Amino acid sequence: MVKWMAEGSGHMAVALPRCALFRTGAIRQKRLQMDLIETVVGLAPNPFYNTGLASCILMLCKRKPTARKKKVLIADASHLFRLAVRRTTWSPSTPRRS
Repeated sequence: MVKWMAEGSGHMAVALPRCALFRTGAIRQKRLQMDLIETVVGLAPNPFYNTGLASCILMLCKRKPTARKKKVLIADASHLFRLAVRRTTWSPSTPRRS
């Protein structure tokens, strides 16, 4: 995905399990050395349907502003989530799929 980012203004966000931040890996280390990772946002457990893992969002930028070069912003957004129950309700006029 990084390869297809526009050279001057390319931005990308990718959702990953939070454990991906703590494992050792040459790919993440190379992205840090290339100064591509702009922001890491930590999410609460269960942010996506059918998964119980805590997740994070990595935001990458091909060309950072000079004030943010060689820096990574880390934000904890886990307290902003509320657990909601997913419900499907049917009204009498809505046909059910079989």
